[in-house]
This record gives sequence, structure tokens and C-alpha cells, in this order.
Amino acid sequence: MRRLSCSAAEIEALAAQLRPAGALYTTHMRDEAEHVLDSLDESFNVGRAAGVPVVISHHKTTGVANFGRTTETLRR
Repeated sequence: MRRLSCSAAEIEALAAQLRPAGALYTTHMRDEAEHVLDSLDESFNVGRAAGVPVVISHHKTTGVANFGRTTETLRR
């Protein structure tokens, strides 16, 4: 199966359409494993650029190497 993705700029452009409606940017982040902090940063940057609140769906970390990292990611 081919995995589809888009750039952060494309996500920001779509998220900007939410602001006039007073809507939220809800995301199921790109990576919940070793790049989880980068994914959080991208999600928050999209919200800031669009001027909308961010909701992270199913906030978690995956993989044995990331066990317990939610104490770190939730602080973000």
C-alpha cells in the first residue's frame, strides 16, 4: 500500500480555512514513534500559522523504545 502525505505548507493552507469558522485543527500526527517530538512541533506550528487551536487525536507514543515518553510529549 502506498502511503500518501502532504507538506506542512499544504496542511497550513487547509488549516487557515478553519479560522473564519472558529474551528479546530484536529490531527492524527505523522509519527508517534522516534520522531514524535518533530510531529508535535509540526502540529503546533500548523495551528500557530493558521491561527487556530490544535487537538492531537489519540495522543500516544509507539514502539518499545518510546515507552513512557508521554510524560515528555504531554508537557509539550
